[in-house]
Amino acid sequence: MTQFSRTTALCLLSVFFFLAGCSGNSTSTTREVQTLSSVNGYVGAANVRNATLYAVPVNVQGQPSTEINDLNQEVYLGSVSSSTTVGFYRADVKKEYIGGAMVFIAESKANNSSVRVCELVNGCGNDWAYRQVKSVPRVTDE
Repeated sequence: MTQFSRTTALCLLSVFFFLAGCSGNSTSTTREVQTLSSVNGYVGAANVRNATLYAVPVNVQGQPSTEINDLNQEVYLGSVSSSTTVGFYRADVKKEYIGGAMVFIAESKANNSSVRVCELVNGCGNDWAYRQVKSVPRVTDE
């Protein structure tokens, strides 16, 4: 065999094995794509712990989406969860909001159990030392 025919045979054989390896036969494995329905995060970076957390879709104006509830109050759409005492949270996301833009809003709880912690070694200002905890008062519209 000449050098040309050996190279041609080798190329054809390589193409054959490549195509055989890519066949869609019944032994091929398929994987299902799973859509995530929750988001994990950390609000402790803002030194806030034990807060109410809202996972809110963003509307076409770029603002958090709201609606008027049965008590004629404006409330956020989306889901509500709570962060832990060390700042972690898990928020479930409704199917219709998956893939869209969302904003996460942390708010102090009504019973003033939400706290902020000074994380600066030199302190966080007047009378607030490293690792000292202060409650976060709830802001109301009243």
